Amino acid sequence: MAAMEYGPTVRASSYYADWGAHHHPLFLVDGKPQPAMVEKWASGAGDPHPWVEVLWREPHDLERVVLHHAGVVESSALTVRRYTIACLTAQGRGPSVDVEDNQDSVATHALVCSRVRGVRVTFEPNDKNDLVRVYELEAWGQ
Repeated sequence: MAAMEYGPTVRASSYYADWGAHHHPLFLVDGKPQPAMVEKWASGAGDPHPWVEVLWREPHDLERVVLHHAGVVESSALTVRRYTIACLTAQGRGPSVDVEDNQDSVATHALVCSRVRGVRVTFEPNDKNDLVRVYELEAWGQ
């Protein structure tokens, strides 16, 4: 449901961009199984409350969300440990999952929601000066 081929809208609080790399949020849904180090979303420097949203054109039933964190390509120490994944409904925020100590480079989270418009992931950087780095966001359901 979150793949670029389905035409989602991807929004983010910020993204890291400099002369050598643009870590745009669209990399979250590009579906590349083995991305290069630059093919990721990274929050902007100094963003204290980074978040991303993937919105669909029509409502879907959600079963799980899979995040491919920094550790799939970079050091596992860069994998963000604390975040919240929330379903987005027509009325606003729906059911959510709070993750307090993620250690997985590819983290799968059960999140069952009916007729949702998308998902929002709000991150807490590991350190106040760290960037959040995510290579892929998968949303599974129907």
